[in-house]
Amino acid sequence: MDQLAFLDEEHGAFNPIAYRQLALNGVMLADLLGTDTSAPLTAASPAAHQIAYLQALLDGSTRDGLRPGRIAVAYCRGCLDASCGEMVAASVSYSDSVVTWTDIGFEVENVGTLIPRFGGWLGNIGARSVAPEEWWTPAPVAGLSYTFDRAVYVATIEKEIARVGS
Repeated sequence: MDQLAFLDEEHGAFNPIAYRQLALNGVMLADLLGTDTSAPLTAASPAAHQIAYLQALLDGSTRDGLRPGRIAVAYCRGCLDASCGEMVAASVSYSDSVVTWTDIGFEVENVGTLIPRFGGWLGNIGARSVAPEEWWTPAPVAGLSYTFDRAVYVATIEKEIARVGS
């Protein structure tokens, strides 16, 4: 079975910021994808936002307008949410014994068809209303999928929720 973990990382040359990064089998997700994305697990992100992110990993809930069955697993390091249009997501499925992530990759935002949902972000001003399924289109990385023992997966995320809440 694959292993999910949260590892400490400092990022930034001149003013390093401490993050807790999502790692798969000991490798940071950003390194796997060759990109500069992050989990929103840093003091720069409110505790409620961090816990909502972790809860989505547990139960598949989302507040990012993704298609049903997809969860955000990483965002732009600057925004730490979907507001700038950079997000990594995975299709997630749960059984009694395993959790499976498939179709991991960037979500492509359909700019110009968005409901103005992020306040003043200029890309959404004057956007027309469409169904949430049209906000994001998956662009998965071929061959990237993981299967986790559900009990270990849940325990790992619950431990991280307790860390954020303390």
